[in-house]
Amino acid sequence: MIFRNTRLLKATALCAAALLTGTTMLGAASPDAIQMQLTAEEAASAWTLNADGTLTISDNIYDNECPWKDQVEQIKKVVFTKKAYFSFRGSPFEGCINLTSAVFSEDFYSVPGGMFKDCTALTDVTIPEGIDGISYNAFEGCTALRTIRFPESLSYISAEAFRGCTSLDNLVIPEKCYGFGAYAFAGCTSLTHIENNGKMNVVGRHAFEDTPWLKAEQAKNPLVIVGNYLIDASACTGDVVLPDGLEGMGGAFADSEITSVVIPESVYNINMDSFMNCTGLTEITLPSQLNTLASNVFAGCSGLTHIEIPDTVTVFSSGMFSGCTNLKSVKLPCGEYPCAITKLEDSTFEGCESLESIDIPETVQQIGNSTFKGCKKLKEVSVPSKVCMIDSNAFAGCILEKLTIPDPLCSFTDYTFTDATIQKIVGYKGSSAEIAAEKCGIEFENLGIFVGGPIEDYSNS
Repeated sequence: MIFRNTRLLKATALCAAALLTGTTMLGAASPDAIQMQLTAEEAASAWTLNADGTLTISDNIYDNECPWKDQVEQIKKVVFTKKAYFSFRGSPFEGCINLTSAVFSEDFYSVPGGMFKDCTALTDVTIPEGIDGISYNAFEGCTALRTIRFPESLSYISAEAFRGCTSLDNLVIPEKCYGFGAYAFAGCTSLTHIENNGKMNVVGRHAFEDTPWLKAEQAKNPLVIVGNYLIDASACTGDVVLPDGLEGMGGAFADSEITSVVIPESVYNINMDSFMNCTGLTEITLPSQLNTLASNVFAGCSGLTHIEIPDTVTVFSSGMFSGCTNLKSVKLPCGEYPCAITKLEDSTFEGCESLESIDIPETVQQIGNSTFKGCKKLKEVSVPSKVCMIDSNAFAGCILEKLTIPDPLCSFTDYTFTDATIQKIVGYKGSSAEIAAEKCGIEFENLGIFVGGPIEDYSNS
């Protein structure tokens, strides 16, 4: 805001001076000319490139494209004197084939995504204390990067952050770091040593794929457990029984060839992608006190036909069963509010083309985008009375004989019923469901008269 106010004051002063003197102080007194000069001045003051190849960035860059794109081969070192924002798309240092060093200022709270992607000469990075995270593919493809010192403040390393850093040979994980995203260090073909001081309780799928460290750990035991947390089980096959005392798991089994798994009672949280694309998985035993099922836990498990989720689950995230093409039935958690699920998240059952019936818990208040998309065998859906919002494409690709919506004020989007074949909607007379049915040309069955305030067209709700 200060930056923008400064520009406004400067522009006003220049315009006033030009009007008072009758001259064109900027070469032209037009607003466009003033804007062009201001933009050029600001861009020049925000960064400098010295003769020794040091690029110093001292302010935000608002250009539509990278302002140093024609000088990338001259850049050998990048120094941030303050946290900076780039308005242009893409990696700011793409093509900097001679960049060897980078220094961040202390006011950064994270390393931005894609920041040094494919900077193949980068060998030295200074990440100061205070930085909390390293974002998506920030250093991906930095093939010369051999070591990196993480600050004690670091808590999370995102997906593909160091993927393909083929010279990286050791890591020291700080105490506050609780996990890594999918493929975070995949393809680090020289990584042989990891000193873990963190908790490692959130580790994405294939985080250490194709690293010598992982291969050595798998040779000892295909269940790679660090600090009571299962971080990789991709080498497992057939029937698996996890050991007692295990506290959690991430994307450990993703793409593995397991057929069944028993998870011990000690596990309360199963993080994202845990069983993604386990196409041979047909049976799974979940702990009775399970609390969290994160995104895409069973996505792509085409061998599953039935599963029961414990009532203790309160976190039930998006894409849970997406692509489970043979799933016929599922028992969803039916806990009591507030310890219960309140939303069927986006794409929960997307692509479950064999799903024949569904009992939605009474605690659910919202049905997310594409929740039942492509559920071709689903014939009837009875929405609980507390559901007050049904999002876009919720029933796309479905051929429903009956859809019951009891809340007379339930809200819809313009696309809630897009690409859905629905023979009949059941609801109260005068309700938003009746309005939606009329607009979409769907038969409406009246549950009775709703007495209440005016209901606007559902497309505007």
